[in-house]
Amino acid sequence: MSETQVTVFDGQNDLQNEVAPIAERAQHITIYDQITRDDAMRLIRTLKGAQKRVEDYWRPIKAGEYESWKRICAREAEMLMPLKQTEKIVKDKVSTFDDALERVRIAEQRRLQAEADARAEAERQRLLKQAEKLKTAELREARIAEAESLSAPTVVLPPAVAKSEGESTVHRWKARLIDITELIRAAANGNPLAIGLLEFNQVAANRQAVASKNHIEVPGVEFYCEQSLAVKAK
Repeated sequence: MSETQVTVFDGQNDLQNEVAPIAERAQHITIYDQITRDDAMRLIRTLKGAQKRVEDYWRPIKAGEYESWKRICAREAEMLMPLKQTEKIVKDKVSTFDDALERVRIAEQRRLQAEADARAEAERQRLLKQAEKLKTAELREARIAEAESLSAPTVVLPPAVAKSEGESTVHRWKARLIDITELIRAAANGNPLAIGLLEFNQVAANRQAVASKNHIEVPGVEFYCEQSLAVKAK
């Protein structure tokens, strides 16, 4: 066990032995009159005091560990920063190169597809003209059907660049808010996807509840008061 771990757990068992019986007492308490209620309230104050002793015990330990963790993270980030910056520079250059070749590939693929479409259309027109010269309706219909079923093959050129070992392309689909009014209107009209994208700002609403104390109405929102028992530590 390291020195830090010994410091963290030093005295923990003594504190645990001190507070555990207090929590155990709560399991067997029964309230049936004013006297037992007063006993329960005294136990609550004792529990609050035990909670404070536990918090006081862990507070300096957590603070020390947190400061150590922040220092370690800062040193790690300092060493990683130039590596990550350089990685981004190299990746951007690779992406620029790949994008340029991909544009060339797509342009060539479109050109070849246009040529294939033109050849298919020319053959379709040839078959339709042949159909006009056929003597029977049955033969004409067969030739027209043949022309209508004719389509150009899809042209797909191979990737412009070859992937290196361990390389892969990650696609991350994301969303951005364009018009909050349009989103709200779609949700109000019952669009389930739009409804799912609306998020209630609980923190802001709670602040408004404290400020207004239910004297201000907001459509679709209820401001209410929860009551809880507050007891000072013994």
